Amino acid sequence: MKHLLARDIRKRKLVLKNEKNYIILKSLVMNQQLLITERRAIFEKLDKLRRLSKVYVRNRCFLTGRARSISRLLHMTRMQAREAISFGKIIGFKKSSW
Repeated sequence: MKHLLARDIRKRKLVLKNEKNYIILKSLVMNQQLLITERRAIFEKLDKLRRLSKVYVRNRCFLTGRARSISRLLHMTRMQAREAISFGKIIGFKKSSW
C-alpha cells in the first residue's frame, strides 16, 4: 500500500504543477470563436495533459494508504480516525455515546 501512497503523492504534485496550463488549454478548446484547426491543435496538446487533471487523483489514507472510506477533514480512513479519536490523539474530537 505504501507504493500506492507514494504514487498518489507524485500525481498530486504533477497536477498542482500543470493545473494552470490544463485550465487554460481547456478554456481555449471550448472557445467557439477560434478556428477549428487551431482548436484541434490545442486539443492535441490538451490530450497529452489529460492524466494531469484533478479527476485522476485518488484520496488515500496517509497512514495506511487505503483508498476507501476516507474522511476529507482528517485524510484518514474511518477506522484509523475512530481509533485515533478514541485514544485522544486528535484534538477537538471525542468519542460520542448515547
